[in-house]
Amino acid sequence: MPRLPNDPDRDFSASQSQDDIHAEIAELFASRPPGMLELFADHIVRMRVGVLIAQAMAAPTKPQRRDQS
Repeated sequence: MPRLPNDPDRDFSASQSQDDIHAEIAELFASRPPGMLELFADHIVRMRVGVLIAQAMAAPTKPQRRDQS
């Protein structure tokens, strides 16, 4: 059974310190975001994009309204 957060005997040995968390967040924001070529070099990203395109192509579309002449 999990211990309550206010329990003084709660074990924090597996958790990160706040300083480590703040350092990782600062490092994340300081790093350059990946470019398109870097993203598409990843096979998981390519597969996910392909799945999204396939789902979009399979989705039914609303018929276009035709003007009556």
